[in-house]
Amino acid sequence: MGNQSDETETTLKQRNIPKLVPTNKEADKDTTKSEAKKVETQEERIARINQTKITLSDFLFKCLDHEMLKLFFLSMIAFFLCVGFITCIYLTIIFFFKQSLWQFYFPTEEQIRRMKGEL
Repeated sequence: MGNQSDETETTLKQRNIPKLVPTNKEADKDTTKSEAKKVETQEERIARINQTKITLSDFLFKCLDHEMLKLFFLSMIAFFLCVGFITCIYLTIIFFFKQSLWQFYFPTEEQIRRMKGEL
């Protein structure tokens, strides 16, 4: 009887989130346990954040989730196509079965002149 969680952990795709600031591995090896346990103060944290430089290419290639962007734009395109298709069906039904409503939506020039005379 194997552990089910081990099997699911190996089959799931692990997402690798890269750091925007490269780390120095030699400096990491030299740190002692006391330095590793040191808590960062608010000022140090703000200074570290202010020193971080992110270029446009870093933002585009490392920060944006391209799969979600594809899903968003595809769903928007599908939505507009469905609305356009339903609108065409509605106008077709109006054209064939409700002539007076069609003429209200799309009046002829004669009807426009008549309406201007009524005002």
